[in-house]
Amino acid sequence: MNEEPPKVSRDDLLERNGLKYEKFADVPFTGSVENRFRDGQLRLKGTYKDGKKVGVWESYWDNGQIMSKGVLKNAKKDGVWEHYRRYGVGTKSTYKDDKLDGVKEWYDENGQLWKKETWKNEKLHGDYQEYYDDSQLRAKGSWKNGKAEGVVEIYHDNGQLKRKITYKSGKRDGDEEEYDENGQLKRKITYKNGKRDGVTLYYDKSDQLKNGVEVVYHDNGQL
Repeated sequence: MNEEPPKVSRDDLLERNGLKYEKFADVPFTGSVENRFRDGQLRLKGTYKDGKKVGVWESYWDNGQIMSKGVLKNAKKDGVWEHYRRYGVGTKSTYKDDKLDGVKEWYDENGQLWKKETWKNEKLHGDYQEYYDDSQLRAKGSWKNGKAEGVVEIYHDNGQLKRKITYKSGKRDGDEEEYDENGQLKRKITYKNGKRDGVTLYYDKSDQLKNGVEVVYHDNGQL
């Protein structure tokens, strides 16, 4: 018959050469651990195997609500980790070999998703979206190796396109267009390597160029 592994306080473990041991033990610790607040409320629980954190680990707020939960493999985060505020979900993040790698979701105090990102090897890489309180899309775009890449679209809360921006290696490069709440083009600016380049065009409600001031920028971004 298999016996349940011993359960001890994590404060009773010592570290030697990166492994956890019980006091006076010669063999790395295998078993469950718990830490508690002064009032006896559970603060943390998890498991060690051969001196390394493995399996599901959970930590708690002093009000009994969960603070974080996820799986460790050889003491490294692996899979989805959930981090909570005192009264609800904060983020859900995907890890691989202790690095952000996959989807990360952000939630507000009401549990509503407001941002979704894609990560690869600890860098933003892939699609992302932001949302209004009513789940209406607020913005979308993509990242590559930690830098904005391609077209970013920002929306009014009525769903109409508000702004359209083109990025290259994290810098604005190409046309930036601004629209009113009815979807009419208001302004167009051209960027090159992060600096304004050429004229700024203003439009009236019929999408015709206004007889207003056109601001001309040189290649160095100066007027």
